[in-house]
Amino acid sequence: MPLENEKIEVAEEKETEMPNVEELLKILLDVNLEQNRQTVHLLMNYMNDIEENFFSVLEELDTVKAQLAQVQQIPQTKEVRHTLSDLIQNLQGQANHLQEQIHGMKTRLNEKAAQLVQNFKDQGVTALNHVCEFLGVKESLTQIRESLLQSAKEMQSSMDKIDQVAGELRATTTHAKNVGRVMVGKEAQEVAQPKEGGFFYQMKRPYQAMKDFCLKNAGKIEKDIHKIENLEQRVEKIADGKKAASVEKLPDKQEKSSIMEKLQSMKEKQAGQQKTAPMAETAKKQEAAL
Repeated sequence: MPLENEKIEVAEEKETEMPNVEELLKILLDVNLEQNRQTVHLLMNYMNDIEENFFSVLEELDTVKAQLAQVQQIPQTKEVRHTLSDLIQNLQGQANHLQEQIHGMKTRLNEKAAQLVQNFKDQGVTALNHVCEFLGVKESLTQIRESLLQSAKEMQSSMDKIDQVAGELRATTTHAKNVGRVMVGKEAQEVAQPKEGGFFYQMKRPYQAMKDFCLKNAGKIEKDIHKIENLEQRVEKIADGKKAASVEKLPDKQEKSSIMEKLQSMKEKQAGQQKTAPMAETAKKQEAAL
């Protein structure tokens, strides 16, 4: 069954910062290992998308920092500023950590690609039999997916803290207002609901954007990993089928060899009989003469 049914569609991008990978991709194209080439591109595209997304997140984070700096520095907001500053540092640290992880993956991938290219020059096409396994494509995708899911959890935790801080601040503000209202005989107000577009809503935007990106790509990677596994299983079945077919042919050869040995034995036996026949006839004649 052709493997094209499980083909992974990938938007291709040039990897100018990774010359060894680019050279390997050209070789895979030349030797018609299209599926392997597409799978390597898949990993590269995910890594590039993650880096680009974090650049945009960090840019939006700068806007949030500027907004936080404008918060009035009064006792009531001191704890709020401190908590939000910690959350901003957490987001920036998480983005930097993932960027370093992706950079390390790219470095290792480029080094392994260089080794494959050299193996191809020394050994020929047989050096490319297990390209994706050698490069660790599936393992890298799995690692990226786990990192994205963990980042999504941390982003949700940060947004929960922002909501908590916002709720506490609204409650404190409302309580202070109600003290004055009660003193003048007015009815106390309920705690206001959060407003869309307000300060805390803007604070949550980069966290929500990063969470959405992480979950979306983690889901896509999971599907692509399943496709890669299906391809591996089908390739393995084809290899097992060829191996079984070659094994089945061995008894036929052995049987032919056995038949040839029997024929040879029969010929030798007949030849022996033909040699002993004249000698037996001579002996009979000698006995008759006596």
